[in-house]
Amino acid sequence: MNQQPSTSRTSVALAGVFVILALAAFGAAFYLFDGAGIVLDAYDMAVAAITPAPEPAPQAPPKSQEATLVLPAGMPTEFALRLWQEQVDSQEMIAKLRDGDVASLKVTGVEKSGDEAKLNVVVTLKDGSSAPGVIGFRRFGDQYFVAYATSERGGLAGASTSDLPVVEEIDPQLLSTILAEQVKSQAIIAEYLGGHVKQVNVEAVKPGPNTATVEVAMDEDHEEGYADLVLIKSGEANEELWFLARFLKTGSEPLKQ
Repeated sequence: MNQQPSTSRTSVALAGVFVILALAAFGAAFYLFDGAGIVLDAYDMAVAAITPAPEPAPQAPPKSQEATLVLPAGMPTEFALRLWQEQVDSQEMIAKLRDGDVASLKVTGVEKSGDEAKLNVVVTLKDGSSAPGVIGFRRFGDQYFVAYATSERGGLAGASTSDLPVVEEIDPQLLSTILAEQVKSQAIIAEYLGGHVKQVNVEAVKPGPNTATVEVAMDEDHEEGYADLVLIKSGEANEELWFLARFLKTGSEPLKQ
């Protein structure tokens, strides 16, 4: 009976030693194997799991000889080919957007006639020069599609008069992507053609794989808006062509260059 307390005290002491050794071992492992980094990584993964990812920029699909043109329901092939050709003929203005040469676009008026709509603008470049220009849209059904963007400085300030290509002469997959992206852009196109946007200021241009994202701030009559204009490059190896594809509002102010 006299031995029991001593045994109990010895067990408690040994348990305490084991706890101290275990804590020391955990501390050493935490230090040696960057336990803090592991905990932070786990935290970051948890945050990422509950944070909605932004919609990725559209990508230019690789061209296939067997590709077919996929059009919005009921759209005539001629309508789509005209949009393609008019953007081809707008390369000078599109290149200025892509290269960050454009400082702002001031909207001076909106015109609608039949199935065509125009934004009359004054294009101001980063070098301080400016010139009148036009951004043209063509309507199919109740949707408008960006057709051309030109300025008098480039020698063309209106719709293209070039002959239309045939499907075999273009990249049908890319044109299909452009049309699909413009269908997604109808809400902001309606704001422009409704006369709600007074000026567009280019804040930054971010290059991507076969894309360029032009981040803009918009002076509107009802709010201060921010949007991304996504340009896509054609996959043609012998000729570099860029096209206006997506134009969607974003929820935050872009970082200025």
